[in-house]
Amino acid sequence: MLFSEKLPVQYVATWAVGMIGMQGIVMPTESDILGRLFLFCQQKDQPELAELAEGALVRQPIVTRETMQPCCSVSLQEFQLVMHGYDQLKDEVTKTALLIVAWYLAAIRDEEIVKRAGELIKSSQPQPPGMFTVVQPLREILNYLGEP
Repeated sequence: MLFSEKLPVQYVATWAVGMIGMQGIVMPTESDILGRLFLFCQQKDQPELAELAEGALVRQPIVTRETMQPCCSVSLQEFQLVMHGYDQLKDEVTKTALLIVAWYLAAIRDEEIVKRAGELIKSSQPQPPGMFTVVQPLREILNYLGEP
Protein backbone atom coordinates (compact mmCIF):
# COMPACT_ATOMS: atom_id res chain seq x y z
CA MET A 1 0.00 0.00 0.00
CA LEU A 2 2.82 2.41 0.79
CA PHE A 3 4.08 2.06 -2.78
CA SER A 4 0.71 2.86 -4.34
CA GLU A 5 0.52 5.89 -6.60
CA LYS A 6 -2.92 6.76 -5.22
CA LEU A 7 -2.74 9.56 -2.68
CA PRO A 8 -5.49 8.31 -0.32
CA VAL A 9 -3.80 4.91 -0.14
CA GLN A 10 -0.46 6.60 0.60
CA TYR A 11 -2.05 8.49 3.51
CA VAL A 12 -3.56 5.37 5.03
CA ALA A 13 -0.41 3.31 4.55
CA THR A 14 1.80 6.03 6.03
CA TRP A 15 -0.46 6.30 9.06
CA ALA A 16 -0.42 2.49 9.47
CA VAL A 17 3.38 2.33 9.25
CA GLY A 18 3.59 4.97 11.97
CA MET A 19 1.25 2.99 14.23
CA ILE A 20 3.18 -0.24 13.63
CA GLY A 21 6.44 1.52 14.47
CA MET A 22 4.99 2.79 17.73
CA GLN A 23 4.48 -0.85 18.72
CA GLY A 24 8.21 -1.48 18.34
CA ILE A 25 7.80 -3.68 15.27
CA VAL A 26 10.70 -3.39 12.84
CA MET A 27 9.50 -3.08 9.26
CA PRO A 28 11.18 -5.27 6.65
CA THR A 29 13.92 -3.36 4.85
CA GLU A 30 13.73 -5.27 1.56
CA SER A 31 11.13 -2.86 0.20
CA ASP A 32 12.81 0.18 1.80
CA ILE A 33 9.79 1.50 3.63
CA LEU A 34 11.89 4.17 5.35
CA GLY A 35 13.19 5.36 1.99
CA ARG A 36 9.61 5.67 0.76
CA LEU A 37 8.66 7.64 3.88
CA PHE A 38 11.63 9.96 3.24
CA LEU A 39 10.34 10.50 -0.30
CA PHE A 40 6.91 11.41 1.09
CA CYS A 41 8.58 13.82 3.54
CA GLN A 42 9.79 15.80 0.53
CA GLN A 43 6.31 16.20 -0.99
CA LYS A 44 6.00 19.99 -0.75
CA ASP A 45 2.80 19.86 -2.83
CA GLN A 46 1.28 17.49 -0.23
CA PRO A 47 2.25 19.05 3.13
CA GLU A 48 -0.15 16.86 5.12
CA LEU A 49 1.39 13.69 3.68
CA ALA A 50 4.90 15.08 4.31
CA GLU A 51 4.07 15.78 7.96
CA LEU A 52 2.44 12.36 8.40
CA ALA A 53 5.47 10.68 6.81
CA GLU A 54 7.89 12.52 9.11
CA GLY A 55 5.89 11.33 12.10
CA ALA A 56 5.83 7.76 10.79
CA LEU A 57 9.57 7.80 10.08
CA VAL A 58 10.56 8.97 13.56
CA ARG A 59 8.28 6.38 15.18
CA GLN A 60 10.12 3.45 13.61
CA PRO A 61 12.44 1.47 15.88
CA ILE A 62 16.06 2.32 15.15
CA VAL A 63 18.04 -0.64 13.84
CA THR A 64 21.73 -1.08 13.31
CA ARG A 65 22.90 0.28 9.99
CA GLU A 66 25.45 -2.52 9.70
CA THR A 67 23.01 -5.43 9.49
CA MET A 68 20.09 -3.76 7.77
CA GLN A 69 20.04 -1.11 5.08
CA PRO A 70 17.03 1.14 5.56
CA CYS A 71 16.87 4.13 3.24
CA CYS A 72 18.93 2.35 0.57
CA SER A 73 16.72 3.89 -2.14
CA VAL A 74 17.65 7.42 -1.03
CA SER A 75 20.64 8.75 -2.92
CA LEU A 76 23.33 10.51 -0.94
CA GLN A 77 23.11 13.49 -3.30
CA GLU A 78 19.34 13.76 -2.84
CA PHE A 79 19.73 13.57 0.92
CA GLN A 80 22.52 16.18 1.02
CA LEU A 81 20.27 18.65 -0.80
CA VAL A 82 17.63 18.27 1.90
CA MET A 83 20.13 18.21 4.77
CA HIS A 84 21.65 21.46 3.53
CA GLY A 85 18.63 23.34 4.95
CA TYR A 86 18.71 21.57 8.34
CA ASP A 87 19.76 24.61 10.38
CA GLN A 88 16.84 26.67 9.06
CA LEU A 89 14.27 24.07 10.14
CA LYS A 90 12.18 24.81 13.21
CA ASP A 91 10.26 21.55 13.64
CA GLU A 92 11.96 18.96 15.86
CA VAL A 93 10.16 16.06 14.15
CA THR A 94 11.50 17.15 10.76
CA LYS A 95 15.01 17.50 12.16
CA THR A 96 14.78 14.12 13.87
CA ALA A 97 13.60 12.47 10.64
CA LEU A 98 16.61 13.94 8.83
CA LEU A 99 19.02 12.73 11.52
CA ILE A 100 17.54 9.22 11.33
CA VAL A 101 18.06 9.11 7.57
CA ALA A 102 21.55 10.62 8.01
CA TRP A 103 22.31 7.83 10.51
CA TYR A 104 21.23 5.07 8.12
CA LEU A 105 23.01 6.57 5.11
CA ALA A 106 26.12 7.52 7.11
CA ALA A 107 25.62 10.79 5.26
CA ILE A 108 27.24 12.95 7.91
CA ARG A 109 29.95 12.20 10.44
CA ASP A 110 28.82 10.36 13.56
CA GLU A 111 30.20 13.22 15.66
CA GLU A 112 27.84 15.60 13.87
CA ILE A 113 24.89 13.29 14.48
CA VAL A 114 25.81 13.12 18.17
CA LYS A 115 26.04 16.92 18.38
CA ARG A 116 22.76 17.58 16.57
CA ALA A 117 20.89 14.80 18.40
CA GLY A 118 22.12 16.18 21.73
CA GLU A 119 20.90 19.66 20.80
CA LEU A 120 17.47 18.30 19.84
CA ILE A 121 17.18 16.28 23.04
CA LYS A 122 18.03 19.33 25.14
CA SER A 123 15.54 21.55 23.33
CA SER A 124 12.75 18.95 23.09
CA GLN A 125 9.47 19.98 24.65
CA PRO A 126 8.42 17.76 27.56
CA GLN A 127 5.45 15.52 26.82
CA PRO A 128 2.95 13.89 29.16
CA PRO A 129 3.78 10.30 30.16
CA GLY A 130 2.93 7.86 27.40
CA MET A 131 3.12 10.48 24.63
CA PHE A 132 5.63 10.10 21.84
CA THR A 133 8.68 12.33 21.89
CA VAL A 134 11.57 12.65 19.45
CA VAL A 135 13.94 11.92 22.31
CA GLN A 136 13.42 8.14 22.05
CA PRO A 137 14.73 7.56 18.50
CA LEU A 138 17.55 10.04 19.06
CA ARG A 139 18.65 8.20 22.21
CA GLU A 140 18.53 4.91 20.30
CA ILE A 141 20.90 6.32 17.69
CA LEU A 142 23.17 7.70 20.40
CA ASN A 143 23.24 4.26 22.02
CA TYR A 144 24.36 2.68 18.75
CA LEU A 145 27.11 5.29 18.61
CA GLY A 146 28.23 4.45 22.14
CA GLU A 147 27.03 7.74 23.60
CA PRO A 148 25.20 7.98 26.95
